[in-house]
Amino acid sequence: MKYILLLVALLSSKIFIGELQAQRLDADSLKKVLSTTENDTLLILTNLKLSHILYGTDPDESRKHAQNALILSEKTGNEKGILNGNKYVGISYHVQSNYDSASFYLNKAIVLSQKLHLPIETARILNILGLSDHRTGKPQEALEKFYTAINIADSLKSIPLNISISNNIALLYRQQGDIKKALEIYLKALEWPEEKIPIIGRGNLLNNIGIIYKDQQRDAEAIEVFTQAKAAYTEGRHRLGILSTLVNIGSLQTRKKEYTKSIQSNKQAIILARELNSPYNLTLAYMSLGKTFGEMGRYAEAKNSIKKALEIAQEKELLLQEMDAFKILYLLNKQQGLSSNALQYYEQYTLLKDSLYEKERSDKIAELNALYEVKAKNTENTLLKKEKELNENALQISEAKLQKQYTAIIASVIVVVLLAVLILLLTRNSYMKKEANKQLLEKQEEVQHHNEILSEINQKLSETNYEKESLMHVVIHDLRSPLNRIKALMDLLKLTGPLNEEQLQARQLTLDAVKNGSSLINSLLDIHDFEKEDLTLNLNTIDLKSFVQGLAEPFNQQASMKNISISLKSEGNVDIRTDADLFTRVVDNLISNAIKFSHPNSQINLSIKQADKKVVFTVKDQGPGFDEEDKKRVFRKFQKLSARPTGGESSTGLGLYIVHLLVKRLNGNISLESTRGEGTSFIITLPKNLNQETLTRAADPIENS
Repeated sequence: MKYILLLVALLSSKIFIGELQAQRLDADSLKKVLSTTENDTLLILTNLKLSHILYGTDPDESRKHAQNALILSEKTGNEKGILNGNKYVGISYHVQSNYDSASFYLNKAIVLSQKLHLPIETARILNILGLSDHRTGKPQEALEKFYTAINIADSLKSIPLNISISNNIALLYRQQGDIKKALEIYLKALEWPEEKIPIIGRGNLLNNIGIIYKDQQRDAEAIEVFTQAKAAYTEGRHRLGILSTLVNIGSLQTRKKEYTKSIQSNKQAIILARELNSPYNLTLAYMSLGKTFGEMGRYAEAKNSIKKALEIAQEKELLLQEMDAFKILYLLNKQQGLSSNALQYYEQYTLLKDSLYEKERSDKIAELNALYEVKAKNTENTLLKKEKELNENALQISEAKLQKQYTAIIASVIVVVLLAVLILLLTRNSYMKKEANKQLLEKQEEVQHHNEILSEINQKLSETNYEKESLMHVVIHDLRSPLNRIKALMDLLKLTGPLNEEQLQARQLTLDAVKNGSSLINSLLDIHDFEKEDLTLNLNTIDLKSFVQGLAEPFNQQASMKNISISLKSEGNVDIRTDADLFTRVVDNLISNAIKFSHPNSQINLSIKQADKKVVFTVKDQGPGFDEEDKKRVFRKFQKLSARPTGGESSTGLGLYIVHLLVKRLNGNISLESTRGEGTSFIITLPKNLNQETLTRAADPIENS
């Protein structure tokens, strides 16, 4: 009886099951309540409370109590009980990485939460569903759910829920490589007063900060926060969190070559993951153990551990863990010189990686299309709203004028007949004004309509350009994957045994092609960055003579292969304030081009002169020169000119376009002097003292005509 009174007292003080976070009620005490009461409402609440307490330590037992509550709630028509029963059944499946079953029950719960107008429950369930999407390789769906949930949490001013969702959003940023953004979110969440942060939520934040510190090689700080996280999980009796810190500490011990401690930590994690029936964490523990064995040279044990992780990941469709397992098996076989096995695992790794990136890219394109459709719909609604307002205003004006006329007529009848003429004149004047106002209103509406059309066209052009830039950037990045795969295959080819001369030559031609392709990709990415209007310049003062001399020196070896000499002439020491990084790209491109297009046994002359508040830098070669048609196209993208490299070198047709673009960014000008057959001089004029006040907007990039 005392246990029933205890539970009733807690419930009467407005502590509802969805908001109970401190796990202070003893599970045994609650089980005694179940055995001593026949009250349906009390049985439902007690089962739900037990499910809430146990999902992090015993998910099977948690699910049993949630199902009991669900059955009794459906029998008695208790909709809140049905909602929470579905929620906790779904959470127990989620903990065990059974994401399909979890999604089934959680989506049923979310429908009920919306029907019952319980936004806090909607946000909690969206947060869990987003985490499931993240773990099954669906980052776009996860991010959409997280941001919907956090907007609800912000509107309700729920600090604990806000912290939980922020933690999961930071997980996504970390997975996508934005470590700085992830760490910023974690640290900001920890700024809340400690008493407002749930103990398990604090453990999650500390554990994830420790992972970032570990990745940044900040081992001392990582150990400190992992220890704090483990203490928080222990206080909250959250075995799942303790399991996560064991895996992370084991990984850190491996890096510090404390292999015995690492093996012990990982084996403890494996035992705990099995007890909790948590496949996701079991794969992490097995992979951590496998990496430890691999570093110790115990390859058989390492492969055995990784294959166990791979088997679980494939069964539970944990795509990211499956991809990591293939990569580790590839590296282990490569270290052993087993090229055939290494190649097999590498192909499986790259196929899975490409499929994940292809999905992410498709999601990005779909997101852009959806964004465009939403904006178009909003624009249409705005236009309809404005049209309605105009019609209503016109109607009000018309009614007011009619009332005025009616009043004038009544007044004219009451006053005197002698005023009839005056009334007619007033009426005629009113009519003329009305016609004039009508014509003016029509003209205003016509002008406004044209302005709205122009605005809509500009908006569509802006969106189309953004979509083109985004798609181009994604495609350029995706081109890296096949080139890297070809290079890896060429590296593995050396492991298969000695190659004859013809095979070596074919391998080198392939590597040269990969190098040229990578150079083209890098140039395209550079252009994408340099064409941005918000490019920030890093201004500093340099000694131009010493600076150019230092840049030219590394090219002497390349020039000597064609017996070309490089000389520098300067009018003393010339100081210039500019962006050294951008100017380096300009000089490197011009000297490289000069060597590429110069005849053997020739001279390249570099010169520096001062003119008023400007500096003139010239690169002159003795190559084939340009004709008049070439001069019109020399600074445009992808131009193949009549002059060809004299040593058979490759050319992307982007070098001089990048030079022109960067010189404009530096507030300078570039010109050329050339006669066919007599060489070329590229002349660059830059301000001596470039600063933010004198910096003007760079000229628009030159496009192909």
